[in-house]
Amino acid sequence: MQTIFQDVEVSAKMLSQLQWVMSPETPQENDSSAERWVLMHSIWKLFEKMTPTQSFQVGKLFAQSLYFPARIQNFDAAVTHLHLHFRKMHRNRYAGYFQIHYIDIQKREIKIECCTPYPSYFNRGMLTALFKKYKQGNIEFFEVMPDPNHRPNQSNITQPDVYLIMWG
Repeated sequence: MQTIFQDVEVSAKMLSQLQWVMSPETPQENDSSAERWVLMHSIWKLFEKMTPTQSFQVGKLFAQSLYFPARIQNFDAAVTHLHLHFRKMHRNRYAGYFQIHYIDIQKREIKIECCTPYPSYFNRGMLTALFKKYKQGNIEFFEVMPDPNHRPNQSNITQPDVYLIMWG
């Protein structure tokens, strides 16, 4: 069990439930859409009780727990895989998207847009974990931050979040 600040604990059970809800595989015989919906609703209720920092930490843990095939070797491919995973796991519900606007090696900057039914800080946590895992070269530090020219999404799932990833 991992404690994420004060009163919110993220257990292996919670992460496995989140993975089960978001599983891209075909449902099993004993798998019901209603059961997934009830569990997803409870996860959304949990997000409502979390602070931004807690949502960020859960996003990182979730991304770290996802399976990425060996062919995924860089951040761009990881984001594409994450986007496809989200499309599969949500089946007939709104999945949103992840889209890289640009990667500028000279400026050491990536601009990425995402729009999902999850809190902004959860998305930011996922992107942070993915960049840490798939960063290229000898990057000593990096930061994933909201684009200062774009207002972050607080609760509207149809409004995208835009992030800048900068490194040195």
